[in-house]
Amino acid sequence: MDHTQAENTLARQRQALRLRQYVQLRNGVPLGDSKSLRKMLRGSLGAASFAAFWQYWNPIWGFTTGQF
Repeated sequence: MDHTQAENTLARQRQALRLRQYVQLRNGVPLGDSKSLRKMLRGSLGAASFAAFWQYWNPIWGFTTGQF
């Protein structure tokens, strides 16, 4: 790995969201909040497409797959 590739890798790691931040951005409430289940159901069942449904239904899976 050359110097430029190493710098790009470090920059991506610094910009990567943590799971708690991702869930907060995706659902609008913190992970484990008492309103998170209600928000997840509303967002997923009211989604316009299956892709949007899945993003709300399973934010942890979306977070994990988005890392790769």
